[in-house]
Amino acid sequence: MTPLESVPRADFAVMEEAQPKLLDAALRGPLVLTRHGRDAFVILPVDQYRALLEAARASLSPGRTIIEG
Repeated sequence: MTPLESVPRADFAVMEEAQPKLLDAALRGPLVLTRHGRDAFVILPVDQYRALLEAARASLSPGRTIIEG
C-alpha cells in the first residue's frame, strides 16, 4: 500500500474555480501557503511527493521507519 491510499481525498475543482492561479502555481512545483504570516501548509505535486518519500526512505538507517499517514 502506498502512503497516499489512506489519505482523505478532496475535489480541487471548487478551489480551482475560486483560485485558478493557485492551482497553476501548484502544478509548477511545491507551493507554501501561509496563515497569519507564517508558513502553514505545502501543496506538493504527487510525483514530487513520491520522489521526496523515496529519498527519505533511502536516507534512513537500517531499522528506522517513516511514519506515514
